[in-house]
Amino acid sequence: MFDKTQSEFLLRRLQRNEVVLFVGAGFSLEAINRTNQKLPTGRAFAEKLWIFLGMPGAYDGTTLQTMYELLINKGIKHSEIKELLESTFFTKSYPDYYNIFSLPYWYK
Repeated sequence: MFDKTQSEFLLRRLQRNEVVLFVGAGFSLEAINRTNQKLPTGRAFAEKLWIFLGMPGAYDGTTLQTMYELLINKGIKHSEIKELLESTFFTKSYPDYYNIFSLPYWYK
């Protein structure tokens, strides 16, 4: 909890847009993408890449980095990769409570 001096300091900084809030990747998990699904975690996206690439059997836990390298090196058309990324990560909607964090920054 902030004391009065700290609160006033933070408020002055917020009013001048001199404060940056860093959130983790999990912050976006409630947003909805173009396919009406929640944005995936890294593991969920790796599994999606597994299916997209037509890998045999069930997803075996291969890392996202390895799956992405395979995607890039497999010779898939750039337009197909772009569509996959955009349909997965472009946000169509998000919960109202996200505005609590973004609106003060854009106020000016």
